[in-house]
Amino acid sequence: MGPCIYRFFDCSVDVAARELRRSGERVALSPTVFDCLVYLIEHRGRAVGHDELVAAVLGKVDVGDTVLRQMVRRLRQAVGDAGNQQRVLRTVAGFGYQFIAELTVDGGAEPTAAASPVLAPPTPAAPARRIGWMASALALLTLLAGAAAVLHSGRERRSDPPLPPVPAAATTDAAVLPVETAAAEQWAWVRLGLMDLIASRLHAGGLTVVPTESIVALPRDRPAAEMASAVRKLSPTRYLILPSAEHNEREWIVRLRLDADDGNHREVEARDADVTRAGQLAVDQVLILLGRPPSARAGEQVSLDERTARIRAAILTQNLDTARKLIEDAPVELQRTPELRYSAAAIEYGSGHLDTAYRALESLAKDVSAESDPVLRGRLMNAMALISTDLGEAARAVDHADEAIDLLGGQREPLLLGRAHNTRGIAYSSMGRYDESSADYAQARLALTIAGDARGLVTVDLNEGILAVLRNQPAAALPLLESASRRVELLTDLTGLALAASYMTEVHLLLLDPVQALAAYDHATLKLEGLHDPVTRNNLDYAGAVALQANGRLAEARGKFDALVRSADVANGNALKPLVRSHQAKFELGLGRSQSALNFAREAIDAIQSPSDGRVRADAWLTATRAQRDLHGGAEADAEVKRFSAWADTQNNPVVALHARLAEAERAWSRNPREAIPIYDAALRQALQLGMPAYVAMVVNSYANGLLGEGDLNAASTVIGQIARWGDRDFDCALTLARFYLAAGKQDAWKKALQHARALAGERPIPIALATPPDDNPRLGSRQP
Repeated sequence: MGPCIYRFFDCSVDVAARELRRSGERVALSPTVFDCLVYLIEHRGRAVGHDELVAAVLGKVDVGDTVLRQMVRRLRQAVGDAGNQQRVLRTVAGFGYQFIAELTVDGGAEPTAAASPVLAPPTPAAPARRIGWMASALALLTLLAGAAAVLHSGRERRSDPPLPPVPAAATTDAAVLPVETAAAEQWAWVRLGLMDLIASRLHAGGLTVVPTESIVALPRDRPAAEMASAVRKLSPTRYLILPSAEHNEREWIVRLRLDADDGNHREVEARDADVTRAGQLAVDQVLILLGRPPSARAGEQVSLDERTARIRAAILTQNLDTARKLIEDAPVELQRTPELRYSAAAIEYGSGHLDTAYRALESLAKDVSAESDPVLRGRLMNAMALISTDLGEAARAVDHADEAIDLLGGQREPLLLGRAHNTRGIAYSSMGRYDESSADYAQARLALTIAGDARGLVTVDLNEGILAVLRNQPAAALPLLESASRRVELLTDLTGLALAASYMTEVHLLLLDPVQALAAYDHATLKLEGLHDPVTRNNLDYAGAVALQANGRLAEARGKFDALVRSADVANGNALKPLVRSHQAKFELGLGRSQSALNFAREAIDAIQSPSDGRVRADAWLTATRAQRDLHGGAEADAEVKRFSAWADTQNNPVVALHARLAEAERAWSRNPREAIPIYDAALRQALQLGMPAYVAMVVNSYANGLLGEGDLNAASTVIGQIARWGDRDFDCALTLARFYLAAGKQDAWKKALQHARALAGERPIPIALATPPDDNPRLGSRQP
């Protein structure tokens, strides 16, 4: 006899009542999804195959895999099971699914052991800084660059089995170079537009083709031989295809030369009055040579192919006004096609109109079902997920990416699948779900390796470097970011270069190396003359302003901060402004303008909400407590610290907790230093455990000022020893060391520390008291940390 109620995690399944509850709340499920759950539970001792599950739940076997994947996806959502985490359902690749959660049964039955180890929910690590609006700036290029590629979507493709396990390095079937042509200026679009059409048609014929975006990212004015060599270095490929197009009075002549990796060469030729038709005929010959049947094409498709190719060429060269006009001038029936509707949405995104782009994709998705065209719908879901991430809607992004991965997992589309995993990884990162993010990036890397997507792999490298920053691992992040920076520079990917430089700047600052931080910023800015995206440029300038401030170039830093605040009308300006305010607050406090510092800090605290910006909000709040203490002290300062600590307790973020503990220690010192010492000691232990020089120095510099003010040189020496190694590269550490040696009467050491401080000061003043040589009985006045 069947059991009454199954229980696992926070879920209960009442079979008799046909009811699923989660955390005590009833979850609405369709009958088929509920039956699917019960069947998997009752057969939990083994994996259940696709056909068996469909037959048991739906009562028939002639149902596509897409329907089953959608049903399982809804089931996972209902029980809180992420597809890559798989605490409840395990996907058995190429076969089916297995229920694996530990189970109890009402009525005292013994728990059933899970068939495989159960993964515990990930514990979020501490976010260091924003991720969504920076990492997605690079990832969203896949939406912009892939706008016209929907032409060869799932409606022309057979359903292939899932991808096999991915090798460490994969060789693609083909890479298509830009078209060589001497045609008139009006045909300039042929160079990239026809190249993309050839690549898309080869892909539709079942070949793996290096993505057009990776080819276009290479320096453009290279001879064909040099470009061919660069392509082979970036992505091993069996055939390089070198196209040419010649136009005479009557027709176009398109030639495709195939250079095989074994040194052999073949060439095909096709002629037609329409250049896209000639290109299609040439590709068909290549497919036949390679033993692949060409895709059937309707004659009336040629007009759409040409217009789509021209739009694609305009988008690839970021000439969005031209692309928009090509759509506006198209016949109404063409404007209504999925190809041009997708392109229009991509152009809106590229113009910074994210809400408009999302609504356009959402409208198109209503007309594309999973059953009619799973590949196109998967592409749409990924694009909507990317934009949702950029808009700060991470949970919505995960839902869209889940559907994209479900749809694309059974198709032979490694490029699209890899991009969808990368998208979900970005969304998870912005939510502080770093284990799941890391798993998605790993899946993205495998799929994009198969696809030969050099540019996509660099994107994953960057995102993994950023993830290391978010996990408070700057030393691990730096080599990843430096490697990615070199590769995006080779690809002339300006957006990627700016992104890498932004995070490399932050990492160097966390490692207390402001000179290298500024060098990373300066190196990137020299190479970004052609970067027109204001969002990416502003993000880099924000990192540069912080680096300038850390190097004592205060006037330049202030100018950049002011300019960034004025640019709040551009896309993402509202997200950037509170981050700028946080640094302006520290700036003002350093100049003794406490009220202005408090105003800026409060603005930042009120506006910053993203978990990935928790450290910046905590930094602003620490500044606010210091300003409040300077202005009012007493009850108001106590209340500020209490509010800060209460918020920090809700964050599960060790960096935020460290800032709050330091605020508590400083406030306690103003009342009773003895009361503050154990709080400082705990903060210092926490900073050393985090292992980031910037946070160790933050605590030590504050603690040491208090100890020196009390004349406790023995205790101060123990604390200050933690920062001695950074006295020659960080201004605040140099000042603290000079203050200690002055108090201890160590003249030679004092002179050396003071020399370092002066070299690092820039426009920052050296306190007059520190510039006076130590006498025989030095004493410092009482000083508040």
